[in-house]
Amino acid sequence: MTPKRPGWLDSDLLGSLIDEAEVRLAERALSVGSMWYAPPGPVARGVSRRSRVRNWVADQVGRPIGGATGCVYLGYRSGDACRVQVDSLEEFAFNLLVCLHLGGARRSSVPPLTLYEGGRRRRIPMAAGDCFVFSASNTPHGRAPLPPGTRLLLLSVGFTDAVYPDEVRP
Repeated sequence: MTPKRPGWLDSDLLGSLIDEAEVRLAERALSVGSMWYAPPGPVARGVSRRSRVRNWVADQVGRPIGGATGCVYLGYRSGDACRVQVDSLEEFAFNLLVCLHLGGARRSSVPPLTLYEGGRRRRIPMAAGDCFVFSASNTPHGRAPLPPGTRLLLLSVGFTDAVYPDEVRP
């Protein structure tokens, strides 16, 4: 899979997500490690509930998925990074990342999302409006520190795996 801009993410929706992310990160951001988290607002929650979005994610992973389990805005500034991690199966079996904004330095200088699959490192560059889906509960992933003068805003939406629903429900 490569990042792509899906039909459900039109310029109006992208603009609304950016506006909401800016407000949420300014008012309610929580610094965790070397990145910023902010709870979703009504626009992001609406995206996470759309059947068109869920169907697109299922098409990307090539299998049925369950519903969205949550979403969060992620903000990165100069020097911020995401340590290599694996998400929990209960919350983020699959992760839809929506790149909302990439600003500052040249796009080529911004560290891409890095996945570690089968002992190999795979870099996933994204531009504003790009979406990327991956198996976040099985794939170690992270991001190197952003260079000076750069800023990145993402929306992360987690989905359960419909194939193994009993494994993710108490």
